Formats: sequence, structure tokens, C-alpha cells
Amino acid sequence: MQDPRFKRTTYTTATLDYLRQLDDFATAKQIRATVGAPRIQSTLVHLQQHNCIDCIAVGTALYWFALPCELDTRGHVINERKVEHHRKGTPRPRKVQP
Repeated sequence: MQDPRFKRTTYTTATLDYLRQLDDFATAKQIRATVGAPRIQSTLVHLQQHNCIDCIAVGTALYWFALPCELDTRGHVINERKVEHHRKGTPRPRKVQP
């Protein structure tokens, strides 16, 4: 039985680690063969939306590469928050059912 605290690496993390370790361009077929992700395109699009990776189109092929870690926006904290205003006045009385 597997330890419940053990978490399996996701395909997204494995893909990003592979591209950072590779330090070169790779096609989706190469990434799928190495990582073993069944749907690699959705993983690549997710990482591209968060500025982790990018691609270059050469002919009809897309070549993917990792971007610097500083550009990653997945764990980005937004400091601009809305100020919460409290309701003024007295609260409504609760309805008590008989």
C-alpha cells in the first residue's frame, strides 16, 4: 500500500523539469516520449500561459524551450487587494421559526 503522504509528480512538473534540464529545444513528440504524458499539448499550453515555457515555429513544427524561473507566474502573489468595507448600521434581526 502506498504512503498517503507520497505525492506523484504531475505531468506539468515533469515536463517543466525536463525542458529546464535539457537546456535546448524539444518537439512535443520528444517531450511525450521522455515524460510519458498522454496529453502533452494541454500541459504545454498551460505552462506557456504562465510564462514558464515558450515555443518557436519552424516550418510546421513547434520547438519548445524553458524560460527563466523569474518569469514563472504560477505562484505569483498579487499585492493589490480590494479594500473590504464593513456594512454600516445594525444587522437585520434573525427570523426564528416556531
